[in-house]
Amino acid sequence: MLANLLAKRLARANIHYGWVVAGVAFLTMLATSGAVGLPGALILPLAKEFGWDVGGISSALAVRLVLFGLMGPFSAALIERYGVRNVVLTAVASVSPNGRRPTSAGRSRMKSRTRIATMPSPAIDGSSAARQPTCSTSQAASGRNTS
Repeated sequence: MLANLLAKRLARANIHYGWVVAGVAFLTMLATSGAVGLPGALILPLAKEFGWDVGGISSALAVRLVLFGLMGPFSAALIERYGVRNVVLTAVASVSPNGRRPTSAGRSRMKSRTRIATMPSPAIDGSSAARQPTCSTSQAASGRNTS
């Protein structure tokens, strides 16, 4: 496991593994506080761009914070019952695109969806080594070719 290997290397350098945990916790809290605080900094630009009322945006942000607070006891109960790892993985999977955890299979499916249909085309010198795209990715996915 990565943690054991890292702990052994740090022990050789006379650094306690707790410093890694503290560093990761600090970076996580920093990123989280930035994500939570950023909408507050964007209230005026959002109001200007979309013509929304500042009070309406602030109300939505207040409701979000209240819901964060109300979810605490439920998430604690889920963590007690199923464990931190399972709850966190489920939470990440629920907010990831399409409700799926990113996997290598998902990446290969994504690559196949964005593949561009190509066909041989004569190069400048007359050889057929060059390939040119003949349709867009949406056309390739649906099997249509408009050229």
